[in-house]
Amino acid sequence: MDEIKRQYLDLSRKRRLLLNGSANFLDLVHFMNRNHICYQPGCTTCGCMGYRTFLREQLGEEGIAKMMHSVTREQILSQRNFDWHDAMEVLLVDNSSMLFTDSFIYKAYLYVWDEYRRLRHRDHLKPWDARLAVLDALQSFDPQPL
Repeated sequence: MDEIKRQYLDLSRKRRLLLNGSANFLDLVHFMNRNHICYQPGCTTCGCMGYRTFLREQLGEEGIAKMMHSVTREQILSQRNFDWHDAMEVLLVDNSSMLFTDSFIYKAYLYVWDEYRRLRHRDHLKPWDARLAVLDALQSFDPQPL
């Protein structure tokens, strides 16, 4: 029982650090990964309920917007996986507020989605090859035209 209590207190401490205002959306994704909280779009096991509940009850619309706006271009470009993109997809399904549509991460999300579809359907790349190509294309992404 002491071990369970210690894990719960540790998770609560990490959650407080996340909510203190200095974390960004990528920090949230890393927090979810480290604590084995699912945020995979289309999950048929848990439906990402832990992630969705955290977004709704702990962060709220303003907290989510603040986390989105604090992600920099350099932070997105340093990502070599699509964890942030998957987490954004689930967030956008549940979040009716568009307080963060002018953030870089949101524009990068739309760019990645369009580029991936183009590579998969027009160029007939396999899913993994298309994801790698999108990560490379993201390096030259300029959100100004959007």
